[in-house]
Amino acid sequence: KLSGQEDIVRVIRMLSHLLRASLSGDKQEIALKQELIYIRYYLELQKIVAGGRITWDIAVDEEIEDSPVPKLILQPIVENAIIHGLDGILDDAIIIITAGIKEERLVLEVCDNGKGAEQEVIDALLNEEEGQTEGEDRTHIGIRSIQKRLHILYGSAYGLEMHSEPGNGMVVRLNLPYTKRTDRC
Repeated sequence: KLSGQEDIVRVIRMLSHLLRASLSGDKQEIALKQELIYIRYYLELQKIVAGGRITWDIAVDEEIEDSPVPKLILQPIVENAIIHGLDGILDDAIIIITAGIKEERLVLEVCDNGKGAEQEVIDALLNEEEGQTEGEDRTHIGIRSIQKRLHILYGSAYGLEMHSEPGNGMVVRLNLPYTKRTDRC
């Protein structure tokens, strides 16, 4: 909860950074470290909304922080984890974000300890090419649009994987091309 003027100023500052990021520039990609700054702002805001019951850990090798990633690619995944996975978890709700290189790919993972889902439902969500199905909410549309966005940017060899079991949380993995950057995004 917001307790005073300093908290309100902090929230407004985080919201303005996120709004600026979503509206600014025509760059499709930004440095991973910038993406992680945005996701930290988003998580801080969600923590305030959730009354402090969400914690997170972000582990990224420093050597890959300058790798290019699609701008704001993690936000819909984290939002999905909070809305669907962590819904009903009263405390100890955790989101873990990692990044590393595997088989010459940049692999980002978002894991939660939420309620999980049936793998068949997840597979259907990722493989559905058509538009919105009846009763589908916008976070499911967001997950599908991430998959489309990654395929458009990098080809069908890259994209999104999701793994889950009911009661055992979810792992969302983004497979991206790895480019060692010497310049800045």
